[in-house]
Amino acid sequence: TPGCRKPQLLVPSNLLQLPFEGKMGAAFCAEPPPTEAEEDETAADDARMDILENGSPDDLELIAWATGNKDATEANFSKKEITDVGAKALAKLCPNLEALHLNISQVSDDGAFAVAASCPKLTKVWIGNTKVTSAGYLKLAALPLLTEIHVAKLAVTDDDVQAIGTACPGLVVFAAGGNKDISDTGVKALAAACPKLTKVYLDNTGVGDDGALALATAFPDLTEVHLKGTAVTDGAKKEMKAKCSGLTIVA
Repeated sequence: TPGCRKPQLLVPSNLLQLPFEGKMGAAFCAEPPPTEAEEDETAADDARMDILENGSPDDLELIAWATGNKDATEANFSKKEITDVGAKALAKLCPNLEALHLNISQVSDDGAFAVAASCPKLTKVWIGNTKVTSAGYLKLAALPLLTEIHVAKLAVTDDDVQAIGTACPGLVVFAAGGNKDISDTGVKALAAACPKLTKVYLDNTGVGDDGALALATAFPDLTEVHLKGTAVTDGAKKEMKAKCSGLTIVA
């Protein structure tokens, strides 16, 4: 009829937000959100694909283990060809880790960043002899519950030692063997920053008598110090034991 408007199809506004299947007559529908199990499986699948492109067979082994041990509190993959791909997947799949061994691996800062971001319960971490730089291990040192860090053979300097101590005043165990640029200056800074130290690994570093005696003076309850390959003299070692009755010196 002239002047009449064509009828319009009125669609409730809430339905306009839903995905449309793209076929005439098909119903509007909203897909349910993925379950936690589905999200975990997706993460594992993504990690496996990443491994095929960028990772190693040891990464694949790590993913398989992590997928079946999501509530694990400790993971030990030291002395394996673990890369950042594996470290990232492990961090995402096992967020409750309290102790993590990745020393002597191919992990770098990207892997360390992922672990620091996803595993806030970590208290102990081994990342020595990897590709991690100061940027990575300082992120880990800043974790609120961390009490033990192993950074052997990572080109750690006195400034780095001081930064670790500042980031992690609750350190109980500090291991930095094989870093020749650590001297008495760094050890003294560590002693001043970390009042709970009981074990210190300084073998094959540049520490001498002054640094070693600073530790013994600051920590009468010190139980173990590793000084093999250092310039610390026998006289200083004797004085250290006099100050710390329960001290064992490995040299």
